[in-house]
Amino acid sequence: MPYLIFGIDPGNTIGIAAVDFTGRKVSTASIQNGGISEAISAIEQMGTPSLIACDVSPIPDSVQKIAASFNARVYSPQRSIREEEKRQVAQIYSLSSSSAHERDALTAAVYAYREHQNRLRQIELLSDFSKEEREALSHMVLNGFTLRRAIISLSQKTATGLEEKPMQKIFQQKLSFSQLESQLQKSLLDISRLSHENSNLKKALDFATNQLSSLRNQLRLLENGVSERLRRDSEVRKLRFENERLRDLIAKITGSRGHKQKGKGHGQGAERGSGGQEKGAQKANPNADSKAGLNSLSENKLDLGTLVEEYRSNRH
Repeated sequence: MPYLIFGIDPGNTIGIAAVDFTGRKVSTASIQNGGISEAISAIEQMGTPSLIACDVSPIPDSVQKIAASFNARVYSPQRSIREEEKRQVAQIYSLSSSSAHERDALTAAVYAYREHQNRLRQIELLSDFSKEEREALSHMVLNGFTLRRAIISLSQKTATGLEEKPMQKIFQQKLSFSQLESQLQKSLLDISRLSHENSNLKKALDFATNQLSSLRNQLRLLENGVSERLRRDSEVRKLRFENERLRDLIAKITGSRGHKQKGKGHGQGAERGSGGQEKGAQKANPNADSKAGLNSLSENKLDLGTLVEEYRSNRH
């Protein structure tokens, strides 16, 4: 019997509907004044339930009992399905029957299919499996299996005799013992070769990893050395610049003082040459020398202040 998704609408009249794993409607039925046993009998005639669905939440007790009799899971929507949604489903599936119970049961089955249709479509694309195998996988997935676990379970069932084992196919070829021994030795040699190659690849990978780590450490040291050298070069350039500025400043200061002292020497000779006239003038004006000295200090101070300001502006 095919695996199907069944929808149940319980009540005095029990509505039953079934869809396959592609969402296609398979059959609908109504049981008037019947009980759970009649509903179970009608379902058995249609197929094997992979999922039992209802259109209301919470799940009615009668639906729970029907599902338990088939050891099937129950689907219930998060909220009861509205009347408008049921009419849309009936229109899409061209449900000609006037029974609202069959419509409600079909709506429950369709909503259960839509809940799982992505996984069912994924299984349908497994071209390496036959149609019967895909249906078996879908049945297990709808009953809580992961796809991986379902495939493993199906393989184990196949190995126990549901289908030909791979070793059975080998023996059906009626190979001689020597041919089987030769194939076995070839397989062992392939395994040994691949194992040796795998070991060499692991060693090469470890060596490449160590080389990469060493190169990274060398690069880090080089980067640190270049950075330190650049920093020192920058400091040297700054010190040389400051040195040149200070030399210029000292040269200006010493040149200015030499010029002042030379002018002062000429003034003293003239004073000695003039003789008694200048002495007489000094006697007539005793404050003349002190004024001349103050003027000279003011000029030196002004020149030095100008030089310092110039140095500060150049430094900034």
